[in-house]
Amino acid sequence: YIMATLFKADGTSKIVVPQKGKAFSLEESQSYVDGDIECVHTYNKRIFVMNEEGKLRGLEVNINATVEYRKLVSPNDVLVGNVLLCWSDEIE
Repeated sequence: YIMATLFKADGTSKIVVPQKGKAFSLEESQSYVDGDIECVHTYNKRIFVMNEEGKLRGLEVNINATVEYRKLVSPNDVLVGNVLLCWSDEIE
């Protein structure tokens, strides 16, 4: 079974699964990141789901999500707030 990881800004993380079916709904994704979502696709069919306005809102840097992001997407960026990392077929 495919699972996603929720990287919380407080440094904790946990495995999460969609509440209904095999994919996270828009509303569910928004609840994890506390706002409108921005999705960044990786080369290996993963998706980082984050708060679209996180940096503008001054959300806390998410160290653990940033480490993963730098491995898979961009070595020069940081992620803020809670971040959901899932597979491309896990999000609507």
